[in-house]
Amino acid sequence: MSVGDPADLKGSPRPALPGPLERARARNVWHLWVTFLVFTVSTGILLWWIQHMPRSHEEIGFGRAIVSLGALGFWLVGFIFTLIAWLILRKAEEPSRTLPVVLWGVAILWSGAVVSDPIRARSSGRLDLNERNAASSLKAIATAEAEFRNREEEYHPRSRGYWVGDVSTLYTWVPEVGREPIKLIDISTAGADQAPLKKGDLPRMEPIETMILPMPKAGYSYRALTHYEDPLGKKVPYHSGSRFNADHFGFCASPLPGRSGSRTFILNEGGDLYWKDLGGERLDTFPAHPEAAGWKKLQ
Repeated sequence: MSVGDPADLKGSPRPALPGPLERARARNVWHLWVTFLVFTVSTGILLWWIQHMPRSHEEIGFGRAIVSLGALGFWLVGFIFTLIAWLILRKAEEPSRTLPVVLWGVAILWSGAVVSDPIRARSSGRLDLNERNAASSLKAIATAEAEFRNREEEYHPRSRGYWVGDVSTLYTWVPEVGREPIKLIDISTAGADQAPLKKGDLPRMEPIETMILPMPKAGYSYRALTHYEDPLGKKVPYHSGSRFNADHFGFCASPLPGRSGSRTFILNEGGDLYWKDLGGERLDTFPAHPEAAGWKKLQ
């Protein structure tokens, strides 16, 4: 009888099927590695988000690297835990029935937290670093406007009210009884003015470009708005050549396309800060009712 004859196999015993213990072990091991795969994919999404979420230049090197290393370290801890659990499960005499529930619970919580972070960052009104910087800079401009108006006898006795000509002059303005600029805002904000006054526009004033290289501040540029809406929605210019307004002012901070935050911020004499994603559209008019126009008040 030749080797491989069916007659030789007729009486051969069939391989034993895995028993309940082996099947339970296999199920737990399957749950372990699949949940680790979910954990790995979620960590990858987190690393991608860290690298692509808008940040200012101060954070690109040091801050992002630290957060990325932290995420990788967390993944490494998860890998070591998975490997140890796998070795234990292979030898377990009584596989746990609650282990899959625990594994899937941890995986779902982790992946949910990671995936929801970009959504919460926008829907909850949480600000990115660039956006926080822009908001605080606008607040500083409003504070400077209040001081400029309160000290008008010293700074500008021949004109009354708020300065509405540009942003940089709140730094470069030189009083009639002085030689030094008033410097009511920081020079980086003044240098980020989108439309600063030029040499000769005002007497006794040096343009901002003679003091600092004009450039955006942390991904944002600033501009004095040219109009505001009255309560009836009619557009009214802030000035007709004097660059002063007795009662009103309006400023905006706009992000650089694709490199900084997505929100444009506006602020007026009321002191309330509003934001909206304009998608790169230029804004020149402060709305009479910002929230009705789709702007959200920053708390």
